[in-house]
Amino acid sequence: MGSVKRAIRLGRVIAIGGAGAMIVNGLRLRHRLRSLAVLCAGGDPAPGRADIVVVHVDGGGPDAATVAAAADHLRKHDLEAVDLVPADLPVEELLDHLRISDPHRLRANPIFVGFGAGQAVVMTRRLAERSGVTGGAADTVDVRRAFAQAKRYAPHGVDQAVAPGLVAVPLTVDQNLAVWRAQYGRPLPLVATTRLGPVVAAGAALVAGARVAGAVPVAVAAALQPAIVTAGTGARPRDLWSPGVGVGRLVGVPLRLARSVRGRWRPAHPAHTDPRVIDEERSRVYADDLARGVAHLLGPERDDCPICASRDIRVRLRAPDMIQCKPGTFRVDTCGTCGSSFQNPQLTPEGLEFYYRDFYDGSGAADTEMMFSADWPLYRRRAHLIDAFARPRRWLDVGGGHGHFCLVAAAEHPETRFELLDQPAAVDEALRRGWVAGGHGDMFPKAAQELTGAFDVVSMFHYLEHTTDPLAELDAARRVLEPGGHLVIEVPAPDCRPASWYGWAWGPWMQPQHLNLLPLDTMVDQLERRGFEVLHTDRRQPRQPWDTSWAAFQVLTRVAPGPNAPWTVPRSRAHRAARLAALGAGAPLMVAAMLADRLVIDPLILVDPRLSNVYWLVARTAG
Repeated sequence: MGSVKRAIRLGRVIAIGGAGAMIVNGLRLRHRLRSLAVLCAGGDPAPGRADIVVVHVDGGGPDAATVAAAADHLRKHDLEAVDLVPADLPVEELLDHLRISDPHRLRANPIFVGFGAGQAVVMTRRLAERSGVTGGAADTVDVRRAFAQAKRYAPHGVDQAVAPGLVAVPLTVDQNLAVWRAQYGRPLPLVATTRLGPVVAAGAALVAGARVAGAVPVAVAAALQPAIVTAGTGARPRDLWSPGVGVGRLVGVPLRLARSVRGRWRPAHPAHTDPRVIDEERSRVYADDLARGVAHLLGPERDDCPICASRDIRVRLRAPDMIQCKPGTFRVDTCGTCGSSFQNPQLTPEGLEFYYRDFYDGSGAADTEMMFSADWPLYRRRAHLIDAFARPRRWLDVGGGHGHFCLVAAAEHPETRFELLDQPAAVDEALRRGWVAGGHGDMFPKAAQELTGAFDVVSMFHYLEHTTDPLAELDAARRVLEPGGHLVIEVPAPDCRPASWYGWAWGPWMQPQHLNLLPLDTMVDQLERRGFEVLHTDRRQPRQPWDTSWAAFQVLTRVAPGPNAPWTVPRSRAHRAARLAALGAGAPLMVAAMLADRLVIDPLILVDPRLSNVYWLVARTAG
């Protein structure tokens, strides 16, 4: 009898917890919805229409009054584009949109990805021309893509608004999967499993409580959530009070998901947004490389340290490709004299091209963009590293990709000119977006010959560890800095405790992309040898407490069946399902690891800085 009572109590706890989580999430989504402006139709639609471009979904589109209201919204708020959310958008589409699109971050965070509702976008003609967007009817994925492009090319000038006069064109069940793939990319399977949370909570409550009533609180919360989200807002979903949205929602949401995964609809340009199509095309690129094997992508083994030339080196670890799971195993050696760790043998230029391919571009571009967009607070902290030492005038960010840091830092230092150095394609894209004031598409040591003394600040954020010769990069920084100029560095700390605890699964080993990792003392020594004065070092503030979580994920990734990617053999549905099941079964491990990082490791770093996986350094050249 006692065990039955305990089971009933557990069932009630699960039910109340699940119901509470749904209510809290509903309030969170309502807060997002309430922050959207509601367009007021009216006024003369003619003025300024020639300067406006409208992209709208096939079979729908805003009327003249709504376009006029949107154009007026742009003018009043000095904006260049607005995504229109129909007031009658069906409940599940509205909730899907609010889950991924945060209006507060859209407005405040210049690098936040623009997620649109897929119905209509109104933008200025100059933005459309700059970003390559063509007006007119398009499928819903291309409408979403148009808004994302608008956000990239006008990072401070886009918004979303509820449009009562715009009649929604609902997605069909057959379209859902393609839209979700475009929005979520490769993490879609994990995102989809979160939609089953209410059903899982209800089922767990039912099993634990052994009573049908155990699932009632979750079912009631699921039924009330749409009303909670939309109450007091400009949204009036057309199906808000239908049975499938109310009491049947606990069953209706999983059924919608199950029906959607069988969708075969493809957008007009799937190569831009559909990971499956991108993978199919990219697999042909990899065919020749994989046929030759990967041994030829490694250079000769060296018997001395690339930093101090000591021959006191030993094997520290061997690791697989930790990021993309491409074939190959890589060795990292450690120097007993200076403590530096380095890949040995090192990748050749051809090997670097192979292992970087489809990470920052191609099939990995969307996921990388999402990752970078989450680093806005970190970029802001980096921008203020120099505050105590100088007022920057001309700042060169080396290895800055598309200019995410430069864009954020320019708002923190409006009087500073920010320039970027990276590969030509990345620099060209940053310049097209207008994210940087100037760009240099070349290798740093070569470019430095033309930039002698041109900058008063140079930054290298997680750049040196990717280079084949970090000492040559430090020499280049010394050359381009004016007398008294400052160098700002952020790199992983190979001498931190988690690097020893987690072995090859420690995230910043990041094989095979990270080639050289210098401990703090060695970095200071090498800078002083080059005439720098080290002004500031810090392990605490730049800490990124995710070592345990990443190690757990690495283990799960290796235990689970291999992923589907352009460089693997095509995976069957059963294989993909087995991988998803294995990752799902490991979810409790991931949750425990994340809690350990946040609640244990992070506070302890303030006591023991050697727990931090990264360090900052500010140095000055001789005046």
